[in-house]
Parts: sequence; structure tokens; C-alpha cells
Amino acid sequence: MSRQVANALEKKFDKHERQTSVSWKDPRGVLVITDRSIDLHTPAQHDYSYAMMVSDLVKMNGKREVALPKKKEEAKGDSNVRMHKLDESDKFWKRFKNRHWAETMLKLGEEVDKFSKENDDFIKLNQGQDMDVG
Repeated sequence: MSRQVANALEKKFDKHERQTSVSWKDPRGVLVITDRSIDLHTPAQHDYSYAMMVSDLVKMNGKREVALPKKKEEAKGDSNVRMHKLDESDKFWKRFKNRHWAETMLKLGEEVDKFSKENDDFIKLNQGQDMDVG
């Protein structure tokens, strides 16, 4: 049934385009017509979890490791990067890997704000002030 509706609609659009001599400058959109007897969410769903975003945006090797800059105290040798494994031992990864990336970014911002309010040295460091060491 949905195929018949789609074909009829396409014929009407094509006829309208010929009659009005409309010139499409932008690529035409996509209209998805589905049968309500099937699951409507799955075909249109895309995974926006933190894990998928990391997978899409960060170069990782097959072992789910990411290259991070070395800390100053680690900066020995000929490489400036260290490998960090994204697995259950990483507390941040464990907490956020299956959450929506937007929720993850909001929570991260809240945690940074909370941390900076609780740690005066962090605020001073961000403002370029000297910290009390002793």
C-alpha cells in the first residue's frame, strides 16, 4: 500500500513540476513513506550516543584506543602521544558511552563547573594566577 501511495505522490509532484516550470536549485529532499504495520522508529533512527560520536570523530585503532598528548611528566622518548584505552576501566567512558552525546556534553559542563567552584587552585590556574603550594 505504501508503495502505491509513494508512486501516486511522485507522479503528482512530477506533473506539478512540469506544469509550473519550477527549477530546483537545491537538491530535492527525501520523503519517506512507511507502512504503519512496521516499526517506524528503527528505519529513521541514528545512534547519537557518546560512543558512536567518538567512533565517528576520533581516529582509533582496532583496540578502542585513542592517541592523547603526553603529560609533561611523561614527555620522554620520541613520541609526543600516549595511548588511552576506552573501556570499563575509564570512569568517564563507563558513565557516558551509551548516553546521548548532547546529554554527555551538558553533564561534562556541569562537572567542570562544580569542580572549578570546589577547587580555588583550578580557578587561579585558569586566570593565570600563582597557586598556593604549601
